[in-house]
Amino acid sequence: MKFLYKFIILLAILVLVVVIPLLWVFRSEFLHLLHTLRLQAEALGKIHPVFLIGALAILPAVGFPAAVFFVIGSIAYGIVWGLVFSAIGVAINISLCYWIANSFLRKWILHLLHKRGHALITIPPSEARATIIAVRLMPGVPLFAQNYILGVAGVNFIQYFVYSLLIEILWAVFFILAANTAVHHTTKSVIVAILGLLSLALFFKVFRHMAAKKKP
Repeated sequence: MKFLYKFIILLAILVLVVVIPLLWVFRSEFLHLLHTLRLQAEALGKIHPVFLIGALAILPAVGFPAAVFFVIGSIAYGIVWGLVFSAIGVAINISLCYWIANSFLRKWILHLLHKRGHALITIPPSEARATIIAVRLMPGVPLFAQNYILGVAGVNFIQYFVYSLLIEILWAVFFILAANTAVHHTTKSVIVAILGLLSLALFFKVFRHMAAKKKP
């Protein structure tokens, strides 16, 4: 967890030192981009959500970032429905990856993880919950790698599904709130984003505490 704290601090410093000054220098271009995004949101909202759900269910299984679809869902359908459709897509995705990791493709998955520097881990049942939470909160590890690592480790599917879905929904909320605030940048959206991010910080603290109780 020390690495996670260092990562958050480094990210905050990067935002303060690099991102904010750049946004100020290129503020006119940034505002124009936000206006374009608002126009695109109207067009995206006309697309049937089944395409978003299907893309989120399948593409992250082969390495495509899930965060992209969280942002698209927020822009196209708003906070609530963007989150609902994202949750459905993630639920299908983590179930699909668990099945793949325990199917005839298991050897290929092990080879892929080994090639990317992820070793196979053995998880005792008593440490399954803590390990699932720790893996899901690991910064820099893509969703598909998390899914396959936990899948080939043989954790119980119910535990895997419940904790994975809950934590991935929290990640989705983070990206959805950030995207909604960036696109609409109204007082209401900013307040919702701030309250949501504070709630997320509290949730992540609780999850880290749970994982720390039984550190694998």
